[in-house]
Amino acid sequence: MDPSNMYMAGAFGGAVGLLKEHDHKNHITDVGTYILWATFAVMAIAAIAFAVLMFQSPAEKRGLPMIVFSAAVISALAYFAMAASEGLIVNDELSYRTTYLARYIDWALTFPLLLSILGYIAGASLSSFMVLLFFSEITVLTALFGSLDRTDFRWAWFAFWLLFWIPVIKELVYDVRIAAQRRSEHNARLYDTLVVWVLFLMTLYPVFWALTQGSNVISVDGEITAYALLDVSLKVVLGVTVLSSLSTIEPYHYSPIYLPRDSEDGPGGEAVPPQAGRGGGIGAGARSFGSGIDGSGVGVGN
Repeated sequence: MDPSNMYMAGAFGGAVGLLKEHDHKNHITDVGTYILWATFAVMAIAAIAFAVLMFQSPAEKRGLPMIVFSAAVISALAYFAMAASEGLIVNDELSYRTTYLARYIDWALTFPLLLSILGYIAGASLSSFMVLLFFSEITVLTALFGSLDRTDFRWAWFAFWLLFWIPVIKELVYDVRIAAQRRSEHNARLYDTLVVWVLFLMTLYPVFWALTQGSNVISVDGEITAYALLDVSLKVVLGVTVLSSLSTIEPYHYSPIYLPRDSEDGPGGEAVPPQAGRGGGIGAGARSFGSGIDGSGVGVGN
């Protein structure tokens, strides 16, 4: 055989072997597909169970089951899309990984919902909700932009992700926790348990991103497995924990006036506003009765 032909054959065989090696690492295999379908099944079953509990809950306590159900059903649809090879970007170049757009859409919709569960339990203020929702959305966008960036600038996006995660941590550990402590003792204990779980899991997302989309250390199958475990732990386990304590969780109520729980102004530290008596009278106390002429009167509180 001609040496030049042997050289070309050897080079071709080496290229094919290298292609297979990179294809195995940077693109999904049957193992990854099975994991996607299994995770879809878990999320779908959880969504059905959460829906049943939601409709069985009294109207004043239906908010939390609705949030938990919404997160589960969105995640189930995202995993169905990924398992069906939809909502993904596959670059033809050798070193590029498969990027699942459906995953980032899932995060963009469910991360704010999951953080709002903590705000609901704590009775957080509107400003706290805005901080949690806004910065959680920003972190997902930076993760997506970093996944689509094949240059070293992806690490800049990763740094932005970590930077915008700091306000979320601060809000949950400080402001929202203070609000939780002003509510019932059970709500405060439940919040402390859940916030540790949520912060631990959500901090692992950028860690796995750095090992997968960032540095290409872990294969796509490994990436799918890691995120599937995180998603089930964050959405299903968290949902089960919240709904199992639903009967003892006080319904969401936020008052802009924060007073100590043992304040004399009212139960739970809520100020009792003065009420106007009939005819425009002004009364003091929990009740007032007023009488007046031509729309004016003096209320007598009791």
